[in-house]
Amino acid sequence: MALATANRELAAVKHMFSWACGTARKLPLAHPYLDKNPARSVWKETEDNVRDEILEPTQFENLQAHSAVYLCPINLVAYATGMRLGEILGLTWDKADLKGGFIRLKGEDTKSGEGRLIPLDLFPGLREMFKELHKTRALHEQHVFLHGGQPVRSLKGAFKAACKGAGITNFRFHDLRIQL
Repeated sequence: MALATANRELAAVKHMFSWACGTARKLPLAHPYLDKNPARSVWKETEDNVRDEILEPTQFENLQAHSAVYLCPINLVAYATGMRLGEILGLTWDKADLKGGFIRLKGEDTKSGEGRLIPLDLFPGLREMFKELHKTRALHEQHVFLHGGQPVRSLKGAFKAACKGAGITNFRFHDLRIQL
């Protein structure tokens, strides 16, 4: 069992015992089932979930060569900007300022709740890729990244297949953010 899984299960058990003691609620139980939480002194282990998988430029090129056509621009945006998958898949054309050379994310678009500007000129070819996508976009669809005319909602299987084809192991989409 993974350490993170054990910690989550321990937290659930501790909460159940707290509930039985009446301490998990604002109002205590009139007749608690337990006087004391027996799991109170059991501590969670420190999780070391740091990932150090970094793609070399040649590995990234190989990944792109094995990626589906719709996946390549998504990979490039993650690799070049450090944006999260949800930010990328939720990206709409009103947030892409191609003339100014920025992606403008609002607080509601980000996990941290803070808006930010992401420059498109820090990575060669990124702004041009957005311009090409804009030329071929469906006029009725505001999302930037489409597959079959519909917004891309998930790429788990496609990314996994691309990694397998490129011979890249122990690598997740989120690891592309580490490149910066």
